[in-house]
Amino acid sequence: MIAKYIASRVCQTVADMDDRTSPADWPEAMLVTGKELQSIVEAAVEAEAHALTPELSKILGTMCFQCIPFAQALRAAGHTIKSRAEDEQAAVLHWMLGHYATHGEDWRTAAAADMEAMRKAVIDEQTPAVPA
Repeated sequence: MIAKYIASRVCQTVADMDDRTSPADWPEAMLVTGKELQSIVEAAVEAEAHALTPELSKILGTMCFQCIPFAQALRAAGHTIKSRAEDEQAAVLHWMLGHYATHGEDWRTAAAADMEAMRKAVIDEQTPAVPA
């Protein structure tokens, strides 16, 4: 999700550059030098890396007591998390940020699916096999 946003931002920046015309036989082409493109990509990535989006703010604002059920679920699924509240909070924020980095603003959907998969795996692990 974030990669698509950055790619879109780069394409828009290149398209908005002054004194650029596409070849008549290739109208969808965007002419840019390697050095210009590198500079544009670096600026777009840097801007996104430092943006405090509403979703990122929600993740980073998660209080330690809100992390308890997530930490318990992560532990049940095999994650090693110390029992101090700070350790639980760090582990949960790390897990959430991983989903945010991969899925952007839709990170909650992916995190919920991940949590559901962990829940099912724990139940399957705890359910005794029925003899045939």
